[in-house]
Amino acid sequence: MTVLLLAALLVEREREITDTLVEFLIATVHRIKARADSKVTKELINAFKRVTGKETIVFRVADTALGHPDDPVRAVIFPAATGGE
Repeated sequence: MTVLLLAALLVEREREITDTLVEFLIATVHRIKARADSKVTKELINAFKRVTGKETIVFRVADTALGHPDDPVRAVIFPAATGGE
C-alpha cells in the first residue's frame, strides 16, 4: 500500500515538474520573440532616420509624379530621386 502511494505521489510530482518546465520554456521563447521584434523595429526606425533629406526627396518625387502622371517611372521618378534607382 505504501509503495502504491509513493508511486502515485512520484507520478504526480513528475507531471508537475514537466508542466512547470514546459511553461518556463514557452515563457522564455515569448521573451526572445518580443526582444527580437523590438530589435528589428528599432533597427528599421534607425535606418529610416539615417536617410538625410528624406522629406526633400519624398516631396521632389511626389511633385514629379504629379507633374508627369503618364510618363514611365524610370524616365521621370528615378532621376528626381537623389540616389536614382
